[in-house]
Amino acid sequence: MRDLIFYLAFIDSDINRKKLVVWLVLGIYLIPSFLQKTQNLMTDETLLVSALGICFGMVWLADAIGFSSALGAFLAGSIMAGTVHGERIEHLVNPCKDLFGAVFFVSVGLMVVPSMLLEYLVPILILTVATIAGKIILLTAGMMIGGEDLKTALYSATSQTQIGEFSFIIATLGISLGVTSDFLYPVIVAVSVITTFTTPYLIRSTDGLYNLLLKIVPNQWQVQIKRYKTEKNAADAKGIDPDWKYFLKGYGTTFLLYGVLLLGISEIGRIVLLPALADALQNDTLAAVVTCAAIYIIMAPLLPPMMIFRKRYFTALWLKSFANHLPLMFLVALRTAVTVFLVVRPVHLMLHVPSWLLVLIAVPVILLLSRSDWLIGRYLEIEARFLTNFNEKKLQELRDQENGKTHDWLDEQLQVVSYICTADSAADKELKDLQWGKAMQVNVIKIVRGRKHINIPEGYEQILPGDRLYILGTVKALENFNLMSQQRNLLLESEEEQVSLHQFIASQDQWHEDQQLFAYAVTVKKGSPLAGCSIRDSGIKSNWSACLIGIERGMLPLLNLSPNFILNADDLLWVLGTQKMGQQLVKKELL
Repeated sequence: MRDLIFYLAFIDSDINRKKLVVWLVLGIYLIPSFLQKTQNLMTDETLLVSALGICFGMVWLADAIGFSSALGAFLAGSIMAGTVHGERIEHLVNPCKDLFGAVFFVSVGLMVVPSMLLEYLVPILILTVATIAGKIILLTAGMMIGGEDLKTALYSATSQTQIGEFSFIIATLGISLGVTSDFLYPVIVAVSVITTFTTPYLIRSTDGLYNLLLKIVPNQWQVQIKRYKTEKNAADAKGIDPDWKYFLKGYGTTFLLYGVLLLGISEIGRIVLLPALADALQNDTLAAVVTCAAIYIIMAPLLPPMMIFRKRYFTALWLKSFANHLPLMFLVALRTAVTVFLVVRPVHLMLHVPSWLLVLIAVPVILLLSRSDWLIGRYLEIEARFLTNFNEKKLQELRDQENGKTHDWLDEQLQVVSYICTADSAADKELKDLQWGKAMQVNVIKIVRGRKHINIPEGYEQILPGDRLYILGTVKALENFNLMSQQRNLLLESEEEQVSLHQFIASQDQWHEDQQLFAYAVTVKKGSPLAGCSIRDSGIKSNWSACLIGIERGMLPLLNLSPNFILNADDLLWVLGTQKMGQQLVKKELL
């Protein structure tokens, strides 16, 4: 429901808000890529000019779409701070920051008229008292509702009774937009100065204020406050099912981000592209058709994430309780309905086609496109690039630690667990019919049948009673698989402990070398036939007799990959196979 409220708020808001989200996402996608591509050309002077250019460019864009200059500068700084060049840019920009900071505060002082301070002394005092008292009361109450005791809440509240220099910017913006009077600016400056000086004295007097409250507040109230704190902390410790938290967080983020992107693309096309084409083509209908086509071409790669859910937590909640089925189905239906609405909206508004007819056409088309291998591959490529840019700084830190022991390789992130197949479980079924990889995101990497070892079994491999299956997956995927196995009486878990893939590989001494499995890291070189190829068409399974367990792209680990994922040059492929397979990779100069 919260996601629906967010969505409706964006529907009813100004078009500028959609532009802001599109602009922010494009900034995260483009700016780090630009800096990475040009880093060899960047001297200190060039980088400084580029950084300031990006900052002022974002300020200009913010102003052009109706937002404050401060917001544009803030977004530019946030994006650049997340890149690997952040510290270098900060060092280069510091002198400029000091200069502009001095100019800012001097300009703040010059805009204050002393005579107005005397004239509006009463409003200044009223606002000062309201600010201090209001913050103390509201912040104390808020922290106590959150489970803190009275003394801690008071100390936190009295340390935050001042208003900062950002209030000057807000006051200036209000005056420039004509929504406030000129007298407000010096009043705000005066209140800021007064509350800055009074805050240390308030912090020093907190003990006295606390003791005074203990005398004033009835004992019964104090008992109830302590009881609430105890019960609140106990409830927080117990909490709701964490799987719901993770699922709703991912659901809400995807819903909000891609929903706003789809809406923003539609609105920008309708408001910007349509009038331009109408003037150029001198035909309103043709311009509308071309605009709709352009909108849907850009929208298409964003349909899969709106229609396909992350499997881990959805599956866990579905298996845990039958009571979860109804809310999960409602959330699926809600996002599907919003997606259909966003898709049919451009045609309905520009070509005036009846809504009911558009819905009948759109539903099967959207379902078909959201399962298109080509579109999913394009989307996954865009998502991987976005995640790499978004986590660039953290990935660079990992890259700097590569020679140490802090890097967590994929064979340490993935776990292996073994099961015994009983006569009344999954016996006599082929692996491809069980769909464990697609439904549960786990892989059967080995089947031990008596003395026979079947490594990286094919989909047509049949499971027989008594088989020992070794299954690979993330911790959460294996938890879901174990829950499903227990509910459906599929397999009997063996007595062997769950171990990391690294530990499993190191503990195969009881088996002959030909029966053992090993993890290999293969780098996709430039010019390799793998570069630009999807996992499905790469031949890793069929030609190498190997299982691709994940890749690292710029040290960003990517697991549970779709067969439609596109491999790029410099990707590090983690494959699991036999020693014989490793020898073949060496002969092909892949290792």
